[in-house]
Amino acid sequence: MIPFIEYNNNKNLDCHFIHANGFPPNAYKTFLSLLNNKFQIKAPLLRPHWKDYNKVDDFSDWDLFLDDFIRYCNENNINQSYGIGHSIGGNILIRACLQNKTLFKSIVLLDPTIFIPTIVRIWKVASSIPFVKSLFPLAKAAKNRRVDFDSFNHVYDSYRNKTIFSKIPDEQLKEYIDSIFNYNQELQSYHLNYNKKWEEKMFLTSLFKDIEIWNNIDDLKIPVLIITPDTNPVLRKSAIKRFTSNDNIKFITIKDSSHLFPIEKSKLTSELIFKYLNI
Repeated sequence: MIPFIEYNNNKNLDCHFIHANGFPPNAYKTFLSLLNNKFQIKAPLLRPHWKDYNKVDDFSDWDLFLDDFIRYCNENNINQSYGIGHSIGGNILIRACLQNKTLFKSIVLLDPTIFIPTIVRIWKVASSIPFVKSLFPLAKAAKNRRVDFDSFNHVYDSYRNKTIFSKIPDEQLKEYIDSIFNYNQELQSYHLNYNKKWEEKMFLTSLFKDIEIWNNIDDLKIPVLIITPDTNPVLRKSAIKRFTSNDNIKFITIKDSSHLFPIEKSKLTSELIFKYLNI
């Protein structure tokens, strides 16, 4: 079965959360705890975070994760539930809804990684050129990511100084670090608990399947909320304009936030979701 983390509150409202690349469910501990006040949360793990699984060389595109999620939905008898996805999680969630229209009654996409067709076509050509491919900033950063630190505090000090994490409160940053680093007795260090090659390849293949979304977006009949940050959103204005042609899709922008706003502004994000879903 597809592994998942469950936050059980014995309520009848089931909600399924799909996490971002390199951010397993426990990286969102505060956010999911807030959602858990009204939802029973289940959060499936993307393959990089499966225990003792490391077949990264077999991975070619995001269909792998979509197929896993559809399998997870079947295994858990999901029907007319609620869904929330962040980043790649949003991409997988909307594609799952387009493939099977009875899974969810409403979904929320948190700055989903969905790119307009022009960018997709350019990237497909560019990514076929090894030199150009090697320059992609996010993939390059993932490839060069440091995986060992002397202590938890050393990880924290390093991450606290990174611009990407600058808006995340201290406690939530510690939750994130704790979710991706474990103390390795053999190495006597805090070691990244997944293979960073996954992260690199996921970035390099991030656009390949987006055309399927654009070709079918008007077929989406359930209520959809898309929340974006006001700073460097992945989902750009041109993409938002296309989405708004479907009256079922609504947008909210969170001020003073980045792509990591579910972790930066957990309380506000959860409140916006509850208000939209009227629960």
